[in-house]
Amino acid sequence: STGKAKHVLKGHAGIVLSCAFTNDGLRIISNDEKLVKVWEATSGSCIRTISVEDFVSQSPASLSKKLTWTLSCVAPGLFTKFIIVACNNRFVYVFDITTGKEVASYFCKAPV
Repeated sequence: STGKAKHVLKGHAGIVLSCAFTNDGLRIISNDEKLVKVWEATSGSCIRTISVEDFVSQSPASLSKKLTWTLSCVAPGLFTKFIIVACNNRFVYVFDITTGKEVASYFCKAPV
C-alpha cells in the first residue's frame, strides 16, 4: 500500500456532502446539492448521474425554495442495488442503482 489515491473522482460541481462504498465494494455513491453519482470503484469511472431537477418536482408552496439533495447512502444489507437519497423538499427517494430509476419515495414530516 503506497498511501496514494487510486482514483480521483471528478464530476461534482459543489461540495461533496456524502460518499460511501456499496456493501459489495463494487461501487461508490456520492452527492453534492444537485447531483448523486454512482462510480465504479475499480476504475473510478462515473456510471450514473442523478440530478435533483430530473426527479423532484416542486409544489406551488415550495417554488421559491432551491431544491437540493441533502444526503445519499446505499441501502443496507443485501439491498445494495438501491440508493437512498434525501431532498430538502421533505421526501426521501429510493433509486435503482443500475437503472437510475425511482423505485419509491416517502414524505417526512420533519425536514431531512
